[in-house]
Amino acid sequence: AVAAYIPARQRSVGESGMSAKARRQIDAIAGCAASAGPAVLDVGCGDGALLPHLLRAGADAGRYLGIDLSARMVAAAAAAHPAATFRRADFLELDPSGEYDCCLLNGASQFFADQSCLVGAAAAAVRSGGRVVIAHAQGAAFVAGEHRGNPAVARSCLPTPALLES
Repeated sequence: AVAAYIPARQRSVGESGMSAKARRQIDAIAGCAASAGPAVLDVGCGDGALLPHLLRAGADAGRYLGIDLSARMVAAAAAAHPAATFRRADFLELDPSGEYDCCLLNGASQFFADQSCLVGAAAAAVRSGGRVVIAHAQGAAFVAGEHRGNPAVARSCLPTPALLES
């Protein structure tokens, strides 16, 4: 498991230095997730930087749970967003039992070796009719390059459409 891959002081997606293109991509991901309903499980939430985008898109901070393996990232997220809930947790050991409208993995799925297991766990986390959003703002080719360059950290590529349909 990767517990502290991203530095605790990474540049947040909410900072003014974000390009217009990056903001559109992040807002599209947040919109896709929050349009499923207000209850969002954010897997690999990091410092919670996506939360403001999710809230603007209709998510509810009181029904949001951000999880991450890094205690430092969870602490930073909780300090920055006190109205939301953040926990240090391993997603594959979590039992959310279908209580979320959306399970979001933004820039996180490549850290799971078994994409089939990941997709199954994400589907189990959402209510009937809920949505699983697996995305990376830099795209599948970027993730594939990460995996080729450092497979010990980026343990897989984004799941294929065939896997998602199964």
